[in-house]
Amino acid sequence: MLFLFLIHHLFQEGANALPIPSTDASDPGTLPSCLDIRYCRQTSDIVIGCLVTVFACTWVSLHPNVPKPGTSSWGKLGNQVLFAVMALFLPEIIAIMAMNDLTRSRQILADRLYVAPWTIVHCFFVQMDGFYLYGTDGKPIRPLSGEDIVRLAEHRYVPPPQEELEDKSKGDWVSKGLAMVQTLWFIAQCIARRLQHLSITQIEVVTLSYCVINMVVYACWWYKPLSVDLPIRV
Repeated sequence: MLFLFLIHHLFQEGANALPIPSTDASDPGTLPSCLDIRYCRQTSDIVIGCLVTVFACTWVSLHPNVPKPGTSSWGKLGNQVLFAVMALFLPEIIAIMAMNDLTRSRQILADRLYVAPWTIVHCFFVQMDGFYLYGTDGKPIRPLSGEDIVRLAEHRYVPPPQEELEDKSKGDWVSKGLAMVQTLWFIAQCIARRLQHLSITQIEVVTLSYCVINMVVYACWWYKPLSVDLPIRV
């Protein structure tokens, strides 16, 4: 829903631009000039800055589940695109999914904290269908659930090291950190303008909403591996 508001305000930005100093066409000395950044921000700069912030931060924040074994490259790409479209049109749903993943991962960690060397990264890997059960014929059967992992832990199943799971991830703390810094920078700019009693355009307000939601997603999925292509066979 927020993305629809973003597009709506994108086409109305010209009518809702910030005020500029009054000019008198009969006096060449009063032609518009960029003397005060508070009054002469370019509409194109505002729009481009907002779009870059929304698309960049939204894309980095996405942490899809592991595809089913045998999924083609086109199928994986299609899933990522659909996930990105959902994040743009329904970012609140993505935030709810992230909070649910964090809650269930913490529960899994609490259930087996003292019986096996599990970490929050392992538990996120379970939540994203990262452990897959295979039959004796080598064919995939189903992803392991939290309950399955509990039983394996009780039988002293030792999971792969956390470093191995992090190595399968396509993202790292640097990329996530840079995205978070960009988001925080945009939020800080909006707060600074309000403290100085300066106007904020409607498109910036919508972008600010995306930033706040993405911050929640970043926090919840911070330890979740990013874009893992293949599950671990069990």
